[in-house]
Amino acid sequence: MTLCLAWKSGNNIHFASDSRLSMNSDCSSFIDFGIKIFSIPVKIFSPTNFETQQQTLDYDYKIGLCFAGSSTNSYIIKEAIYEVLQRLQYTHYTDFSMNGIAKLISKFHEHTSQKVCSVLREKGLAGFFLTGFCPKDKLLKTYKFELDLSDFPIKSTFKQILVDNWIECLGSGKDEAEKYIKKLQNLSPIKLLRNIINSERVPSVGGAIQYGDFDDENNFTIKGVDDYEINNNNLIRRKLLLRGTQLYENDIVLDFDDFHISYTFIQPFEKEINDWMRDKYGEKF
Repeated sequence: MTLCLAWKSGNNIHFASDSRLSMNSDCSSFIDFGIKIFSIPVKIFSPTNFETQQQTLDYDYKIGLCFAGSSTNSYIIKEAIYEVLQRLQYTHYTDFSMNGIAKLISKFHEHTSQKVCSVLREKGLAGFFLTGFCPKDKLLKTYKFELDLSDFPIKSTFKQILVDNWIECLGSGKDEAEKYIKKLQNLSPIKLLRNIINSERVPSVGGAIQYGDFDDENNFTIKGVDDYEINNNNLIRRKLLLRGTQLYENDIVLDFDDFHISYTFIQPFEKEINDWMRDKYGEKF
């Protein structure tokens, strides 16, 4: 499982998650390189003009997905919709909106989950957040997808979120996250997530933080996280984290003639780093 957070600030929507993939039920075996947040292009074309036999591209944006649960099911869902969403066409009767896109994705979620869970049972369960620009209402909308297990076969359900609440949680770390939200209402979601990862109270939540939000063109964009740690020698070490991978360290040391990895990195812990440096080296820092 995992912990996914979706929150709203101003007109922007943000996703963050951990990077842990648990290999067994007690989470004693795991890897911390699971990719859980995705940016997927969506292209929607107009009906074909009868006279010219031409179409127009009327929707060309990147939506965001953030998965919790079965990595097998999540991967299949993501791969299936990745292809489909790049070649959609609407008719005069189509619900040309984010709700219409969510409805289509829900069908893949349901179909895939029924097939995967028939083999993996509860280990095949997966839910996710979806966010994107709505062509109908001209604003960003966000949805939570879950599986209804009350009947057979299982059903996919989705609902719009971040309408009344500013933050939503999904995954095995949800209860722990909601405790933090109630106690520390001023704690930023990124720091909340890192606190849960570092506390190790939820064994299925761990690894590096992953993050994504929208750019000025309403495209969901994956970003890295500039994090840090204090080592055994009481020295600070910066960590550039991208989807669970720590860049420029160990196996990812880049040579001078390698390609440059061009990503934007957010710096949510910069004040903590500066405060630590001042405490260690004095006000001259």
